[in-house]
Amino acid sequence: MKRSFFHPTHPVAAIAICVAGICTVASVNLQANDIQVGRYSLSAATPTEAQAELLATIMTVRFPERIHSVGEAVRYLLQRSGYRLAATESIRPDMAALFALPLPAVHRSLGPMTLREALEMLAGPAFHLVQDPVHRLIAFERCTADRFAVQDAGTTFAMVRFSRQWWRGMTIACVLVPVMAQAELTVIYDSGNTQPIAPFLEAFESADKTPQQSPVPIKPQLGAADPEAWLPIQSSGLTVGSVQTRSHDRPFARPFFLIGSDVRSRQWLQDHRDRLKAIGAVCMLVQADTLEDLRGITELADGLSILPASGSDIAQALGISHYPVLISAHAIEQ
Repeated sequence: MKRSFFHPTHPVAAIAICVAGICTVASVNLQANDIQVGRYSLSAATPTEAQAELLATIMTVRFPERIHSVGEAVRYLLQRSGYRLAATESIRPDMAALFALPLPAVHRSLGPMTLREALEMLAGPAFHLVQDPVHRLIAFERCTADRFAVQDAGTTFAMVRFSRQWWRGMTIACVLVPVMAQAELTVIYDSGNTQPIAPFLEAFESADKTPQQSPVPIKPQLGAADPEAWLPIQSSGLTVGSVQTRSHDRPFARPFFLIGSDVRSRQWLQDHRDRLKAIGAVCMLVQADTLEDLRGITELADGLSILPASGSDIAQALGISHYPVLISAHAIEQ
């Protein structure tokens, strides 16, 4: 009897049956979340990391020119991210002060990095990101290692926040830079590593004061402490105008006031300077264009502490649209 080519005992037929069986077993063993997208390609039917964790989204951003403060930059990043900032009523004073700071030029272009890393980059090492995944809210809390120092040099100009690494670099710089101002240091918090910022007040020295001469002139690299790096100071949503007295329930530990470098703000500061000194108020300069504006306000302040920064976020949180204005322990007044 002639044997058929396709008889089960034929060697070629046996090999074909084995191959078919192996393919069948392999197809059965494919994971349930694998999808065939091509003849030889498979794709996992699972969400991406960014879809599972919204703050893990990889992004590259260049902030437009209308973004001036850290708070505005944070809100810009959160657009269409699925997350939003916590309600303004729950913003702590230190977080409001962070949002009022001017956006550094080096932070105008970020990425590629995750959204979480971009937010933490804007806040800096003094703050850490707090996430509420249930309501998709974010906020920032100050780290316990944050350091603050206020330099009173006749007319105190700035309250500067430094991290540990920054202080090490400034300690070396202070050895090289001649001391241009001497004054007593008023310490808010001292970890034992506090340094004076008197060497960086050269820009605010009187024009008729002759600086000390150095054998080898060295121009200090002040970085973020350079007053010109803060200019111009702008606060969107704030204009010069009248303010109606009203109460507030924010737990501010110290009174502060918002002013600009305009004529009305200067006159208001001169008229209320004695009272502002008596209550220990801090000046927040929310509008200035030139170094002359800074020097003018410094002279009128006559010893009051001055913080040059955008006031947009604080004004939004308190419902303020005009300055000059004083925010005391329980009232907003002019």
